[in-house]
Amino acid sequence: MIEPTRGRFVISETDTRLPLIWQAPDPPPCHAPTTMTASTSAAPGDPDADGDLTRAGTDTLTVGDLSDAAACWMTRMLQNPLFQRLSPAHLQALFRRMTGIDFAAGEVVVRQGEPGDYCYFIVDGRCEIVHEGRRAPPLLLAELSSGDCFGEDALISDLPRSATVTMRTAGRLMRLSRADFIDLISGPMMLRLNHADAAARIGDDTADWLDVRPKREFDLGHLPGSVNLPLILLRLKCAVLDHRRLQICVCDTGQRSAVAAFVLSQRGFDTAVLDGGLDRLDPALLKRSSGY
Repeated sequence: MIEPTRGRFVISETDTRLPLIWQAPDPPPCHAPTTMTASTSAAPGDPDADGDLTRAGTDTLTVGDLSDAAACWMTRMLQNPLFQRLSPAHLQALFRRMTGIDFAAGEVVVRQGEPGDYCYFIVDGRCEIVHEGRRAPPLLLAELSSGDCFGEDALISDLPRSATVTMRTAGRLMRLSRADFIDLISGPMMLRLNHADAAARIGDDTADWLDVRPKREFDLGHLPGSVNLPLILLRLKCAVLDHRRLQICVCDTGQRSAVAAFVLSQRGFDTAVLDGGLDRLDPALLKRSSGY
């Protein structure tokens, strides 16, 4: 069981062959639980849905009568800290609106530079994410497996795909449209702060500025005390950040910082976004790096 915290849900299972261990480094082979329950205080106005996931009362979501493969990837996905922030009703609607699609080994799922229309959740199989630089060799950003998701960056930022995702093995993916992603995942979990409120958190010494722009942009002007960790490297190097502090993500417009907040939320960080980005601030608030 994952212990309950305010505003998050608890997952438990009646079959203890695979206890749900949050962020287990090397999970054992997945055996489907007979029943899996997630509960939280559902917010008013949550979407209603029906299907394989059913509501039991006003604050409980029960997953049952599923195949081993289906329950396996759903269990692993629900272990993701990001999805523990969503209400049972949002989770129910999320699963109902997904559609399945099969891919062959070596097949490209999304290609760098193309517009984003879906995000994807891995049912089975393995994928690799590679960024192709203009002058640098291709950079392997991550290898993903059952229960992982990808493709959300372009949906949040409304920018072209920043990397190419290719199937390392044959597999099955579930995909969710941009509109459903924004409605069910990005919108409910994104905390946006204006500069005054964000600065107050910094002043209370409970938060850090995290500037996710490339170093060149950062050096030309940034908020004093900011940590610079470019978005392209965030997945690889986020372990250097402090889980105990709110990470207030910053960029020029708020688009890239929204992606950063989503990425960090999946890894258990508490995050916020500087609403509107640095472009809305008085330039006098920014500091140049030495030499610029």
